[in-house]
Amino acid sequence: NRLPKNHKFLLGDRITTGLYDILDGLLTARYSSEKLLQLESLNIKLEILRYQTRLLFDFNLIATERYEYIQKLINEIGTELGSWIKQQKHKCYLT
Repeated sequence: NRLPKNHKFLLGDRITTGLYDILDGLLTARYSSEKLLQLESLNIKLEILRYQTRLLFDFNLIATERYEYIQKLINEIGTELGSWIKQQKHKCYLT
């Protein structure tokens, strides 16, 4: 179940790019008047990141402990993002 080298590096690049996209999106959403749409888009990107890191694990490219640590961090971001989305939906409902 080894991933060919070119796929391994492609997946690594996509994960890195995805992380930067999420960071950029969080900062953009912070100052945006249309937060909810951006936050929901970021939630999708975070879900993609979850699956990409799972691929790393499934192809034995990262150790179990490292995978668990990465998933813990992703889940923490997801919890914060989910709370922010919930807050924005509540805010839209009130207006």
